[in-house]
Formats: sequence, structure tokens, C-alpha cells
Amino acid sequence: MKHCVECGNELIEKECGIDGLIPFCPVCKEFRFPTFNSAISTIIFNPDKDKILMIQQYGKPFNILVAGYINKGENATQALLREVQEEVGLDIVNYTYNENIYFDKSNTLIHNYISYVNSETFQIAEEEVDSARWFTIQEAVVEVKPNSLAKRFLYLALHKTGHSKSLFHYEEQRIFINDHDDQIVAEITFPSNGDVYEITHTFVDPSLRGLQIASKLVEAAVKQIESQNKEIIPICSYAVKWFEKNKK
Repeated sequence: MKHCVECGNELIEKECGIDGLIPFCPVCKEFRFPTFNSAISTIIFNPDKDKILMIQQYGKPFNILVAGYINKGENATQALLREVQEEVGLDIVNYTYNENIYFDKSNTLIHNYISYVNSETFQIAEEEVDSARWFTIQEAVVEVKPNSLAKRFLYLALHKTGHSKSLFHYEEQRIFINDHDDQIVAEITFPSNGDVYEITHTFVDPSLRGLQIASKLVEAAVKQIESQNKEIIPICSYAVKWFEKNKK
């Protein structure tokens, strides 16, 4: 903001207490604090909570979330209900707050929600949405727009809703989770030595602590190894403790 919204005069910067340098109108004698937009976006689950609805818009071949700006006089939840009804013709029966992220490109604070609707039958608003489709949770992880806020919000939501295992990537001697930037944030390794697999390493990024990810990784590794009728030896300290706790 370079000019006063009231008189149009060019703004200067002036100290404003603990806020530091703030745009100031020397004509109106008023500080003009920078403004930004507010918007909502949402992960939409079907009634059975095993599919996620994503859309494509504006001629771009990317699967993204239903989203829209908060109108004057609305609060965020009112905008949430309105946008979902307007874009895909669905009614939200329950929702919970997920996260908020500031998006610099459009100067927008985006409030993201986890929403549940009462039907899988949607009707797109053709002037706003090119297409929409229900994805299984595993498909959504793969098909959501790469390196996007949609993917970041989706990953957070899947952790919070207990779908963390949907993020697991399986290899012969390793299971891991990538974040929205494809950086490894959780991992378990179990190299083989003949008929024996040794669980040598378990790692979980601090951002995922408290979600039982390490336990789920060990459980997944054990299930994968046992399916091959191989012996398991826990080596890393976490795996040793897990086996002591889960002797069965």
C-alpha cells in the first residue's frame, strides 16, 4: 500500500510504538496498517470418510481443494458452508478447523477446514469449476497438486484424522513418509540378512510427534516382514521397546 485509501496522498513510514515503522498519511494524520485478504479452503470427506473430493479450475490440470474468499460481513465458517454449496452443491454436516497459512502471492490468509458432507452426489458450478472427482485417500495423496498449499493442508488433515498410514511409501527394506515438499519426515529401515530382517533405524520428525507415527511404522514393518515368513530382530532402541510392549 503506497497511497492513502481515504485521500489518495502518498504514504510515508512512521514509528508506531511497538509496531515499528507503519505507513502513515501526513494529510489525514492517520496510520494506514497494511491489509490482506482472508479465504477458506477445505478437505471434503464423503459420508464413509474414505474418499476426498478435489476439483480442477480455470483450465489448469491440477487437483486442488474447494476454496474461496471470505466476503464482507461473513465469518470463516459461513464462507466455508457457502463455498462448498456454491462450487460443488454439497451440504456440510460436520467440520473441524485444520490450519491456517498466509499465502504471499495473493496476500491472503487461508483458513483450512476438514469437512464432512452427507452425499457423494455433487453438482459443479460450471462458471467456477471445470471438473470434480472423488479420490480414495491413497489416490488423493498422489493426485493432489504437487508443492502446493492444498497438499500441505491435506497432509496435516490426514495426520489429524488418523489416516497417517495412507502416507506410507513401501519398499523392500524401508517404509517412509514424505512431506508436501517430498522431504522424508518419518522412516523405518529393516535390512535383511538371509532369513532375518533387522529393524535398525526408526525416525520421526518433531513435527509429527504425538501422532503415534513411530508405532505405526514398526507395526507396518512387522506386518510386511511377517507376510514373508521371515524372522525379525529389533536393533534400534525404539523397536526394542515396541517389541517389549507388544510381545504378541
